[in-house]
Amino acid sequence: MISIRSRQKTQAIYLSSLIILGLATYMQVLNLDFTHWDDDLYVLQNPFIRSLSIRNIAAFFSNTFLGNYAPLHLCTYALDFQIWGLDPKGYHLTNLVFHLFNTVGTFYLVSIITRNKNAAWLTAMLFAIHPVNVETVAWISQRKTLIAQAFFILSFIQYLRFATGHSSRNYYWSLFFFFCSLLSKVSTITLPLLLVLYDVCFQKKQSKASFADIIPFFSLSFIFGLISLYAQFIAYGGELRFHGGSLLSNLCTMIVALRKYVSLIFFPFNLSAYYYFSYQSLFAPPVIFSIAWILIILVLLLIFRKDKTILFWAGWFFITLLPNMQIVPLDAVMGDRYMYLPAVGIFCLMAMALQKFFGKYNFTTVIGKTVLASVFAVCGMLLFLSYNRVGIWKNDLTLWSETIKSSPSPVAYNNLAVYWGREGGFNRSQEFFEKALKIAPDNYQANKNLGSLSMLKKDFYNAEIYYKKALSLKPYMEPLKLEMGSMYIEKKNLTKAREILEEIPAASPNYPEARKRLSQIRPEESTHYP
Repeated sequence: MISIRSRQKTQAIYLSSLIILGLATYMQVLNLDFTHWDDDLYVLQNPFIRSLSIRNIAAFFSNTFLGNYAPLHLCTYALDFQIWGLDPKGYHLTNLVFHLFNTVGTFYLVSIITRNKNAAWLTAMLFAIHPVNVETVAWISQRKTLIAQAFFILSFIQYLRFATGHSSRNYYWSLFFFFCSLLSKVSTITLPLLLVLYDVCFQKKQSKASFADIIPFFSLSFIFGLISLYAQFIAYGGELRFHGGSLLSNLCTMIVALRKYVSLIFFPFNLSAYYYFSYQSLFAPPVIFSIAWILIILVLLLIFRKDKTILFWAGWFFITLLPNMQIVPLDAVMGDRYMYLPAVGIFCLMAMALQKFFGKYNFTTVIGKTVLASVFAVCGMLLFLSYNRVGIWKNDLTLWSETIKSSPSPVAYNNLAVYWGREGGFNRSQEFFEKALKIAPDNYQANKNLGSLSMLKKDFYNAEIYYKKALSLKPYMEPLKLEMGSMYIEKKNLTKAREILEEIPAASPNYPEARKRLSQIRPEESTHYP
């Protein structure tokens, strides 16, 4: 009885300390605003979250949104809206609750796999406070990552119970939770590979039956992989966006990104909401350095290949990072949010290394005390860095001003320009749009937004130049065609207005607005005016 009570007390201390650390790091998210970086599209301007009607829920499950198929993600916004309306506090609170859940879930999952609660606590503690996770928690639009990981953890835990002799009911729960995870965000598609790796590393006997159990997981991954490709195809008009413009440059860039991802865990000092870099040649110094670094990692894995724990957690990192390694090119070359799940692998390796060290040198020795003090200092620094980084997400001004300092990019300049445009600072807005075009003359958003800004100034000449450039870059963008149609109506070039508005198909959600604007044109007025 005493032993059971003691274990329960220890468990309560583990869990409460993790929650307290998580709250200390992230409580100020309740003071953050919405950003206009997807939050406006997911929440502020999204009519489908205004009610939990069957029609709206059906729309979540039958449509893609912003290049994603994540219906459960959208359902949580609808629930938030019923409770909070458009108060950002509530949406940030939900994100924080999911992060705390994932922290506790990480503790349970790692303790089951490692059978070492101390290592599991260290892993979960690093997960709770590390700055690389701030973006995922502080950015409302990354709710999908939080939810997907919550279901991922539940699925893995249920599978572990099934694999260790529990009821077959655990297997079906595991499959169900994996399905829910994929309905939240498809990046957890790699779970079946981790299940195979777990069986290889930790199950004493592998059989055809055990691998057959994972086939349904692979089937779900395959189906949702195709759905994700379709969603990307629809969102980007079938455009394949290699970073740097070619398959080789995309490969070179990802080699460097892989090295940077690991560096962010150990040196989280130059984090950015948007990273901007590309390399064209395998012989570029950063690419050569990154290749050498990858080879060293592979050699170390070969040396320690008999240590199944190292093999599994290193495999966890590389496998879960795969969906975000530009195999299917994404807009962002890399992102802190892509590390939310993979980082657990490195955190666990660090925790296991510390556990082994203190198993050899106890806390009473000089070296033990020194290392323990260093661990406390590093954890304090991580918490401090995370706390400060949360404040950067206060609003668009603080976020993009800081991003320009850490990683200047067309996206950062464009978003800061949009902020000043909303605030009425049109001169500052134009200045930042032009800075974006200096970096990347073919940037769609900057050209499109300069067209919109010129329209506000009734500068139809420049508006047409910028709009045409933007349309040449992305001819499938129907919202741009709506703006151009309005421009031609105001310019009295009604023939051109009719021509471009009629390009918007009846199946498009922009069709009703296009018809409305076309109705402003009387047939007899459809004459060309230069």
